[in-house]
Amino acid sequence: MNKEMVSRLREAGKYEKMAIRALLPERAVKHMEVIEKEMRTMFMEMVTDAVRCAGNVRNDDGQNESEKEKDSKVKKINIG
Repeated sequence: MNKEMVSRLREAGKYEKMAIRALLPERAVKHMEVIEKEMRTMFMEMVTDAVRCAGNVRNDDGQNESEKEKDSKVKKINIG
């Protein structure tokens, strides 16, 4: 897809969102805004966790998160 087409699709999505919100009561619109904000936050947390699991994120010590877990003194215990 070229850039112009992507731009037009984004603009169309924006207008579609505005049209749907115009049909809803004000309280519902505010509620939807809160839900949208929470969904964005959850998505960013998922992306961050995925990157950490891939071992590409370094903590403040300059050590990979996965290396930090290997050095941990905690042992897993199976019960039952």
